[in-house]
Amino acid sequence: MICHSPLAVLILLSVAGLCAAGALAATGRANIIDGDTIEIRGERIRLYGVDAPESGQTCRNASGGVYRCGQRAALALADRIGTQAVVCIALDRDRFGRTVSECRVGGENVNAWLVRNGWAVAYRRYGGTRYSAEERAAKATRAGIWSGDFVMPEVYRRAGRSQVSRSRMNCTQLRAAGLSPVRRGSPYYHADLDRDGDGIGCE
Repeated sequence: MICHSPLAVLILLSVAGLCAAGALAATGRANIIDGDTIEIRGERIRLYGVDAPESGQTCRNASGGVYRCGQRAALALADRIGTQAVVCIALDRDRFGRTVSECRVGGENVNAWLVRNGWAVAYRRYGGTRYSAEERAAKATRAGIWSGDFVMPEVYRRAGRSQVSRSRMNCTQLRAAGLSPVRRGSPYYHADLDRDGDGIGCE
């Protein structure tokens, strides 16, 4: 007679439930790379259909204070996963060679958890409406980054690739990137943008 531990049974059930959707990418303990990327046994995995703030990205909380939302997203993911086994099913491969996967911990969809708790947005460019309901729920409860103001991660990355430093972008560049207006305290704010001195540039 073969006995299985509850954890082993849970992992087997998770794998069985997910394998209908795609190929098993990896299973095991995960190292957190950032808010939407993990690594299991040397395999770099990008979470499918979600987009978390970048590691160096800052956001504003409900009271207007600036905080490192990219770091907070990664820490939230690390806390949720802990030392539990992660089961990931490959759905695609991105241009960086990473496996794009939907992952579960204890039977819960981690991708959906990130969006529902406000530490990532639904990445409609690649995931369509897959996590739209979770994003609406996060907005409604002002969870995570939705508690204040933030720049969409994709927009932040576009601005970061500009040849002009983010801290010295002009109003035309900021508007084109969807980043205006900017308030004092923002990494994009500098006095030249704020002609009337009210603390808001590119109005």
